[in-house]
Amino acid sequence: MNVIIFVISTGLGFLITKLLSAKKEGQPGRIKSVRIRIGPHILHIHHWLYGGLLLLLLWFIGFYNNIVYGFLAGVVVQGLTYKDFYLIYYNEEQYRKKYPLEK
Repeated sequence: MNVIIFVISTGLGFLITKLLSAKKEGQPGRIKSVRIRIGPHILHIHHWLYGGLLLLLLWFIGFYNNIVYGFLAGVVVQGLTYKDFYLIYYNEEQYRKKYPLEK
């Protein structure tokens, strides 16, 4: 039963994140991305990163809940589906050449 709950909550986390996130790399989603400008560079805290860090934090403090773990796992998996998931600190100009904003 716990595995079924985990799988369902993972699917919900994935689906909800997919609905709220950008359709393509570099595009705005319904929820604004966490991007910090540092000169010509951007520090981008992707949702998969803070979802994963929250998952680790909850595990370290001893909070165990299959629904929460599954939901956060879905958030992480969905975030890793983007081609730019690995770009955390990057030059904005070079990024826009590869992932231009659609008008």
